[in-house]
Amino acid sequence: MIRVFLEKVKRSKAFYSMNKSFVFFGIAALLLYITNQFYMLGQINKLLEITNSTVLLASVLMVMVIPRLIILPLAGILTDKYNERTIMLFGFIGLTLLLGSMGIIEQMDLLSLKVLMIYAGVFGGISAVILPSTFSIIPKVINQENLPKANAAIQLINQLTIFIGPAIAGILLGYIQLKYYYIIISIMMFLSVILIYFCKFTLPNHETENFEQIEEKAQPNKGIKGYKIIFSTPILIILLLFTAVLNLGVAGPQQIGLPVLIDKELNLGTKELGYLLSVLGLGSIVGSALIGIFSKRMNLLFSLSVLGIVFSLLWTFIVRPEQYIIICVLLALSGIAIGSINVIFITLLQLHSPQEILGKVMSIQLMGSVGLQPLSFLISGILIDKYSLQTAFLLGGCSIFTISLLLLFMFVKGKKIKKEKKEKTLTNFSEQC
Repeated sequence: MIRVFLEKVKRSKAFYSMNKSFVFFGIAALLLYITNQFYMLGQINKLLEITNSTVLLASVLMVMVIPRLIILPLAGILTDKYNERTIMLFGFIGLTLLLGSMGIIEQMDLLSLKVLMIYAGVFGGISAVILPSTFSIIPKVINQENLPKANAAIQLINQLTIFIGPAIAGILLGYIQLKYYYIIISIMMFLSVILIYFCKFTLPNHETENFEQIEEKAQPNKGIKGYKIIFSTPILIILLLFTAVLNLGVAGPQQIGLPVLIDKELNLGTKELGYLLSVLGLGSIVGSALIGIFSKRMNLLFSLSVLGIVFSLLWTFIVRPEQYIIICVLLALSGIAIGSINVIFITLLQLHSPQEILGKVMSIQLMGSVGLQPLSFLISGILIDKYSLQTAFLLGGCSIFTISLLLLFMFVKGKKIKKEKKEKTLTNFSEQC
């Protein structure tokens, strides 16, 4: 058992050492994710210094979200037209200048509420332009065989920064002034610019075509036609529907339901809520890592549907027991399932999307994620207020269960069609003989 594990680790090291482009991109992604966490905490810190109004804090956060919803569809078109590396270079340069200027303005003591809102909108807009590229670039710097492993690595990086990023940012803010804080994260983004600049943009396995040739072939799908192709492809429709339902069923119950569970159902405090969210986050990290290790042994579509069903059952009954320890265990298992689901889902989108419109596919997926979360918060709030906490989790779990069954049906139907084609081919071959 230990020997098998060591062999896997050895192969993983060889995989990453052979693909410097992916390593450069991975470090750049790490710096981007940390910058997002640092920026959010710095913004909250300054807002609390200026005003104690929760409404104003929520308003600034909304100013960040709205440009993302507007820009994401356009970002998909830009990504497919100019390629991911170009978009990321200009986006990272934009963030470098933006954050650096925030440090200068803070030094001049001009970082007012109005200025913070303007910066929040610009930061949200630039982030929206970059986001589709961070997902669609991966299949272009790694071969398909290692795609699940690469996605697992990026997902792990993302989850780790969410888990430890705020803590590191909080320590920094406790020791240095805000003007230097913004300069530090500006330097981090400048390092990302350098890393992406040296990220080679060629097909994996030294295939004959380079991406400039693919760009020329892809011209007819550069604009709105690319979106028409997406919505006429059944597997892409069901996958995008899956992520939409997942966000609707999880975001609200997690962000609104769990605090209500701790406060009103279990009569516990903020510390216990923090433990619950940490357990969920750690489970997600474990799930991402497991998929990276065992991805070659599984059928991705079948695994996604089964994990979706398992997660929906856990989510449906997560608030039924009244014992805190049992809820922690259920949340940990849910985290493992959702971490695995995220990696498999992104991999399936990448594998089933035409490469020339992958940016558009990712922009729709991200737009659904960002846009549906506020709706999920609203629905959960109404359900908890009018009915019960259990109702919110029950409906979320049932909706995820239904879409997961649909995925399983698609998998079974696909297997049946392949079997019929194989039998038909064998029959024709025997008749010819």
